[in-house]
Amino acid sequence: MVANKVGLVLVQGSESLLADRAITEVIAAKTDAQVITLSSDEIEIGVITDNLAPSLFGDQRIVVIKEIQDLDS
Repeated sequence: MVANKVGLVLVQGSESLLADRAITEVIAAKTDAQVITLSSDEIEIGVITDNLAPSLFGDQRIVVIKEIQDLDS
């Protein structure tokens, strides 16, 4: 499931345990990456775009957005 050079990994499903396991696998594969966890009920779209923008220092980031289906459009 985990790929080394994937820019986006989408984990979707009704089983939160399985989703959490998949997210843990992705994070474990990139131990040097900064992990940012956001929840859709507490963020605005600007926060998402800021976190997805390329880093000035080339740092790798993993952005986890929980319950993204509940995000206002």
